[in-house]
Amino acid sequence: MPNHAALSMPTLSVAEGQRRFFLNEMRVRTLAQAYVLEADELVKAAGPVMARFWPPLDGHVLPGDPYSLYEAGLYNDEPALIGTNSDEGALFMPHTGVELYNLGVEKQFGLFGPKLLAAYSADTDCASLHAAREIVGDSIFRWPTWAWARLQSKTGKSPVYSYLFSRKTRNVSIPGPVGALHASEIPFVFGNPQPDWTDADHALSDLMCTYWVNFATTGHLSGKGLPEWDKSDVRGSRLMKLDIRSSRMIDEPCMDRLQLFDQYFAWRRREFMSPKSSAHISHDPDDDECSGV
Repeated sequence: MPNHAALSMPTLSVAEGQRRFFLNEMRVRTLAQAYVLEADELVKAAGPVMARFWPPLDGHVLPGDPYSLYEAGLYNDEPALIGTNSDEGALFMPHTGVELYNLGVEKQFGLFGPKLLAAYSADTDCASLHAAREIVGDSIFRWPTWAWARLQSKTGKSPVYSYLFSRKTRNVSIPGPVGALHASEIPFVFGNPQPDWTDADHALSDLMCTYWVNFATTGHLSGKGLPEWDKSDVRGSRLMKLDIRSSRMIDEPCMDRLQLFDQYFAWRRREFMSPKSSAHISHDPDDDECSGV
């Protein structure tokens, strides 16, 4: 089964095995011995692979698969303000080529790969870089956020507000044109002006700060003089676009792609939960009705 962050939360027993393996690499036997090591030693030994310490399904903090818990309404039903940036995947996909792109999608997504290659088609190296970034952004950031908004709108009572931050990031060294990169909204949310900000950037930051403060204090986003921000619904069809040109409610611009990933993750959950699932996906996704929420 191809590895993917959304389905790679280990069980407690697997996580404990990973802990023992890591301690052996550090040449210690207990956590108490690891605590006295220098932080630099731990960081160096951990390496760049974040998934090595992915949160486990321990039965306490995480009692089960988050998607299933949200489907069942088993979560803290509180107002949520969630969103993504327009080019989330660019930081994580600095380069590729057509051949490498096609092989990567087929390896990562198994029998679902052809459907994704049809939806994210690319016949040049430039196009493959854009398509690869879109797949990374959609699968790791946009689909989970979209699914969260839909599930909580369906099973909860508290409002969910969704946004798409679209202010293009400037002065970056990664190749190709880019949109709003991962985490580029943070200075705007916290009113932390950057040296290259224009008057429009300051105005956008003021708007976002006001929205976030309103939400933190009241759980709602309305306010005098603010563009109206509607709450999400069970289709996930509307969200607030935040940009220097104008900030307004828009229809979800990538609905077809998100619905395709909804089919993919529904298939993956069935395979993951199936007692017959093995190290390789052999079940054809076209054999099932892949429906969304």
